[in-house]
Amino acid sequence: MPKYNCCVPGCTNSHRNKASGFKFYCLPTDSELRKKYDVLIRNDNLKVTSTHTRICCEHWEGGQKLSRTHLPSIFPWTESKQPRRVIAKASQETIENHKRKRKNSTNISDMSDAMEIKDPEPEATQLDCSTQTDLPCFCNAEIEVKRLKDEKNELQEETLFLKSELKRISDELNTVKTNFVRLQQQQTKFDIEQYKSNDTDIEFYTGLPNYKMLLFCFELVQASNNVCEREGEINQKTPKIGRPRALTAFQEYIMVLMRLRLGLFERDLAHRFGNIALGTVSNITLLIIYMKKLLDGDWLIAVQV
Repeated sequence: MPKYNCCVPGCTNSHRNKASGFKFYCLPTDSELRKKYDVLIRNDNLKVTSTHTRICCEHWEGGQKLSRTHLPSIFPWTESKQPRRVIAKASQETIENHKRKRKNSTNISDMSDAMEIKDPEPEATQLDCSTQTDLPCFCNAEIEVKRLKDEKNELQEETLFLKSELKRISDELNTVKTNFVRLQQQQTKFDIEQYKSNDTDIEFYTGLPNYKMLLFCFELVQASNNVCEREGEINQKTPKIGRPRALTAFQEYIMVLMRLRLGLFERDLAHRFGNIALGTVSNITLLIIYMKKLLDGDWLIAVQV
């Protein structure tokens, strides 16, 4: 017999104190079933993934695991199920025997009193006997029905509570997912600010010698209405309709410089600046024409870069 010990806390069954035919079952390989075993066994040190972890057969009803999904249900902390009291109506034969015994006892009592008075209403006596026999059964059934109704009400209240908890947890999970996606996008979005103290990196990405020159050129671009407006758009003083801009004016300015300096593809720029739409990148890079007119410099095209 292999040398196994039961992993259930409080269970002392092992290969040392059990016969060779005593069964120790390994935990299932299915991850969902392992989670259920972990909850049922209540062992903080349980190694559910180990092939040497075993649970003895005494934790299943009947002492045997019937199928792969058959879960153990007998543990030191579980209470044994008390059989429910069976309420049954007395049979006709039992009622007749009871009537006969009462009748015999009545006859004996009458004979001991020298037969002073005979029972004038035997039918009424029989009716009383039948009523007295059925009355306890009826009362017990009524009590049982009331108990079942109370249990039903408790279960309904518990179900409503669990549903509300499930909705609350689902809402919290959705909020966490949304925040996670937002933070992930913020972490992956390109930010020129992290290179502001490194002139070499500023020149590599933008073609300008340092961060101060980068800001100076941006102020010139920002001060020009021709750069801030697209062809065919209305004046900035009129409120615009539609979704807000995906990037700030400074981020759009940096994107244009990177397009000129590095010759990056539009899809690459869309990924670098937070997975924005390709159409947005195309519209932003059209600012190259306006910036050239404004700054009146010799801008390098992608082939020359």
